[in-house]
Amino acid sequence: MTRDDITRMARDAGFVGFDGDNGSLRRFAALVARHEREACCGPEVLNSANVIGSDNPHQVYAKLCAAIRARGNHAD
Repeated sequence: MTRDDITRMARDAGFVGFDGDNGSLRRFAALVARHEREACCGPEVLNSANVIGSDNPHQVYAKLCAAIRARGNHAD
């Protein structure tokens, strides 16, 4: 997720009251993106992926994607 994605979603959600150049909104978007990157690399995601040494790169990728997507099921 990029800052522009988060900025667009915030606007779509009706966020108002940010300064005219959207500086506050962009700073908020950068914080959210950084938090999400860190959360996706967190031990709970990596542990829940159950990657084992014999997995090939495609299996590792698929397991990590599934673990990250599963986070979304509990985020709301």
